[in-house]
Amino acid sequence: MIALTDLESDNINPFDCASRVNRLVTVETAAQGVLTLLLLAGGRWLLAAIHVAVCLLLAHMFWRGQVYMHAADAFKQLVVLKQRRFVIFGVYCFCFLLATYR
Repeated sequence: MIALTDLESDNINPFDCASRVNRLVTVETAAQGVLTLLLLAGGRWLLAAIHVAVCLLLAHMFWRGQVYMHAADAFKQLVVLKQRRFVIFGVYCFCFLLATYR
């Protein structure tokens, strides 16, 4: 999200931003899958159900190529990418609070 915000405020060029974002896409999807499997194995059913939904969303976007940022269309994709990242970040924050206070 920081790279997207830097692009929005013209602190970084689209090619650098796209390379930063695209470098982490596979890692993020794999980490989400591992976290989901660990929650399922640990018996945390509510958190696992939430993370299964996020994992399916990331897998769907990954297969359709919507998670990759193209440098030529960076400013067109910026709003949608930021919205998706903020929603996923909000789900992570909610799960953190749920795990902490439950």
